[in-house]
Amino acid sequence: MKKLIPALLCSVLATGAFAQEAAPQQTEPKRDIFRTVEQNPEPAYDLMAYINENMRYPAEAKKAGIEGRLYVTFVINNDGSISDAEVVKGKELGHGLPEEAKRVIMSLPKWKPGKQNGQAVNVYFTIPLAFKLK
Repeated sequence: MKKLIPALLCSVLATGAFAQEAAPQQTEPKRDIFRTVEQNPEPAYDLMAYINENMRYPAEAKKAGIEGRLYVTFVINNDGSISDAEVVKGKELGHGLPEEAKRVIMSLPKWKPGKQNGQAVNVYFTIPLAFKLK
């Protein structure tokens, strides 16, 4: 019995050490993304005009008579570029509408970045996009 306890303890310690060695390495440093900032990001152009000029109604949605509103969340990076676009509401409309909404958002020109404590920072931004047949 006395020999069993040290053997068990050694196997538990060895397993713990192995688990620590096998832990995945984080290859990319985590970037902070703010939800609210002292100075909000701003497009340096007419955002709605850009979207209206560049958004194409998907043929599949037209054919099926699908209309609706989607909400797209994206990140305005500290250099003003756009990344990480994701449709957070309205995916269920399908028929190519979520993909088109994401495509248009990812094509946006650079913005004036948001600022926190005087420094340009990454900021989440959400925008509704309406698809309406004429």
